[in-house]
Amino acid sequence: MLSSAQERNTCGVIRRKARRSKIDILFIGKMFFYRGINFEITNLSGGVKYVQLLINVDTEKSLVNGYFQIIVSCIVIIGVLSIFASFILSTRTLVPLKESMTKQMEFVQNVSHELRTPLTIIQAKQELLLQEPNSKITG
Repeated sequence: MLSSAQERNTCGVIRRKARRSKIDILFIGKMFFYRGINFEITNLSGGVKYVQLLINVDTEKSLVNGYFQIIVSCIVIIGVLSIFASFILSTRTLVPLKESMTKQMEFVQNVSHELRTPLTIIQAKQELLLQEPNSKITG
């Protein structure tokens, strides 16, 4: 037999009032859930009787929990797939940028080499003019 403290921990009733009846959700422990409707019926002689309908809602509760798990797992899978897709698309986007940067670096290296040669010649001729200011530069 359960003590009253144990019964309070394992059983409970949640009441919601409907139009003509009371809708109760009765839970027993953590395993069984019932939805109940209480009706008050008065006889022609003035007597009052009560009718109570109980429906087990364990399957509905397990379905809701299953749907919740499916939704959470789908959200996680979609999140991982979106991260993976964004990584692939960003690497594809950066390939042309890397190629253009490489071409630009090669161009700058070639231009600097091509400019150094004439500048070296001009500098040598200028030094020659500084040594002999009255002479002419040929060829």
